[in-house]
Amino acid sequence: MAEPTGGLPDRVLLYGVTGSGKSRRNGNVETWRAMASRDSIIVWHFRSFARKRSRMRAWAASPGGPQVLLFRRPRDLEAWIATLG
Repeated sequence: MAEPTGGLPDRVLLYGVTGSGKSRRNGNVETWRAMASRDSIIVWHFRSFARKRSRMRAWAASPGGPQVLLFRRPRDLEAWIATLG
């Protein structure tokens, strides 16, 4: 599934659009108000994305640490996996 929102899976946003106010697994209910609150995973994602991206880039650039692979697009990951087999 494509992730045009900077890594946030489309299914999270789609759930928000189609599932607001409906009971889901284990009786969980999401509302528009909850999705826009400070505790929302969607809000958390957009607030923390740049920080996480910077951290991963620093890890990849560090010569003393373990090898870190960064993939910008799903097709980059798929191409890398294809080289393994």
